[in-house]
Amino acid sequence: MMASIIPIISSAQHSVARDWNEELLDAIRMDFARPTVHARNLFHSSLIMYDSWALFDEQAETVFLGKTFGETIPLLLVVFQYLQILIQQSKK
Repeated sequence: MMASIIPIISSAQHSVARDWNEELLDAIRMDFARPTVHARNLFHSSLIMYDSWALFDEQAETVFLGKTFGETIPLLLVVFQYLQILIQQSKK
């Protein structure tokens, strides 16, 4: 009786954002415990994924994309370079 009430979750599809977050969490599990660093990395990657989605939504406003860091360096470029470094370090 109870089995028919509880939905089966294992067959649900995950979004690409969920897949990327799982990859990041796997990399965190292999790293030293640095909660503040990992929290910041997860925050930045989530905002980049949001901005990627926001490009296709007429009502959404981007967080990084189209903004500048200081006066000359686009903020999104800075974050992308930072994430590239993190990915390279996690592969070591």
